[in-house]
Amino acid sequence: MTNHFSTKGVVLVVDDQVQNLQLVASIIGPLYSLMLTDSAAKVLPYTLKKRPDLILLDVMMPEMSGFDVCRQLKEHPETRDIPVIFLTAMTGEDDIADAYEVGGVDYITKPFRTKELLARIAAHLTIKKQHDSIAALNTELMEVNKQKDKLLGVIAHDMRGSIGSIGNVMDVLIPEVESMSPAEIRDYLLMIKNSSERLYAMFDELLMWAKSKFQDISCDLSVVELNEVISEAVAQVSTQAANKQIEINVSIERNVPLYVDYVMLLTILRNLLTNAVKFSHPGNSIEVKTEASSGWAEIAVADHGVGMPSDVAKHLFDTGRSMTTTGTKGEKGTGLGLDLCSDFVKKHGGILTVESEEGKGSTFKFTMPMWTKSAVEAEG
Repeated sequence: MTNHFSTKGVVLVVDDQVQNLQLVASIIGPLYSLMLTDSAAKVLPYTLKKRPDLILLDVMMPEMSGFDVCRQLKEHPETRDIPVIFLTAMTGEDDIADAYEVGGVDYITKPFRTKELLARIAAHLTIKKQHDSIAALNTELMEVNKQKDKLLGVIAHDMRGSIGSIGNVMDVLIPEVESMSPAEIRDYLLMIKNSSERLYAMFDELLMWAKSKFQDISCDLSVVELNEVISEAVAQVSTQAANKQIEINVSIERNVPLYVDYVMLLTILRNLLTNAVKFSHPGNSIEVKTEASSGWAEIAVADHGVGMPSDVAKHLFDTGRSMTTTGTKGEKGTGLGLDLCSDFVKKHGGILTVESEEGKGSTFKFTMPMWTKSAVEAEG
């Protein structure tokens, strides 16, 4: 049986009489993409696989009735929203009532009028398209609300806590400052400095995350030397690593030029290294390794720290999921860093993965496009 492909919609026609299928196909085939079957039992699996926009369904069939087929479709979450129009010779009032009761959207009796059939198909496909658009918009709005809730949660909890800790130190320092030794004052000032630096880093990450989520920032691509950006990222976390006597070892297979957004790549590396330090025990080491092949560079950041259970690692990058876990020395974060890394890697067409074992550490790997003449020409 011939399919006629169109952008106007895909219609599945179900009738146990081949001549009826051929008649309907001759009428609507020039306007819609058709799927035809004479088996009622095949409708549900066929619909799950092919996902038509609308179904024309006969009622009287030998294997099972069209009403039973419609019940099956409406009971399945993946097919319940596909409109079903009954096209049948049954004209009784009870039959029509049953058709709507099982979930049909319309009922056309045979012999049908061509213009009426085409008009009703067009109307219900239009309604289906509008329904799908509203559902997609609703999903998008729900995701935006989730992201806003996450944003407000970070502001209310993590940033508020950091500001509060600065205030607590000041409450102790100010009344006693005249009786304190210079060394004691210095210790308190260092506490304030460390808290303010954490707050600034948290705020900076929060702004970048919010911009990524709500402004759809694009990549500012340029040729970047891999060793240079890794060196800069290591330098930016060196103080945190030194405070825990953690050594960061870099092993670059070969220095390759990448065609990436420098700030995004630096952000990815800094976040992964910060997390590695955060979840490593004092005296541990962290390894940064790279491999390059087939136009892609793979960068791995491995630690030997606390690791995570397999079920946590499996869902670490799920959309809408964020985790805030305290580090081995009480370090706190926003829980947005990995979400930001995932977004930035995807913007480059790369892949971010994690391998982890509880008590033995984690290895995060991501891919970035290497510089090639063709890549630059394609971008230009």
